[in-house]
Amino acid sequence: MSLIEIITDDVSKKRLHETIKKQMIDSNEIIYINEENIENMKNIKFETTIINSKIKDIEKIKKNIDNSRNLIINLENNVNIKEIVENKKMITYGYNSKSDITISSVKEEQLILYIQRNLISIFNRKIDIQEIKVNMSNS
Repeated sequence: MSLIEIITDDVSKKRLHETIKKQMIDSNEIIYINEENIENMKNIKFETTIINSKIKDIEKIKKNIDNSRNLIINLENNVNIKEIVENKKMITYGYNSKSDITISSVKEEQLILYIQRNLISIFNRKIDIQEIKVNMSNS
């Protein structure tokens, strides 16, 4: 079993939790935290840390990053985090053109994700440059 840390705000937490429940991520344990309680988690080793919300104090999160094997970072709000990351498998996402994964098109019921670089997933699978259609309906 892997331990996954998601650093996010309350609104995103609810949406992520609903989506993750639908998709059921194998046997992983997920912990949601925010910047206020992040120091309580600094000595826990995580398989993956997902940084979804803006981090105001990057030094405050450095220990969490050091204790995590993989990073998934929303670059929209956290461009500076890449500067303190060393020797980590990292995937970035957001509207930022420097993100590994971005949105290339949005329509009423569908969006298209664009994987801009060849990536190695946190499960060690190769992901080639490609566009992926995502259905946005509520069903």
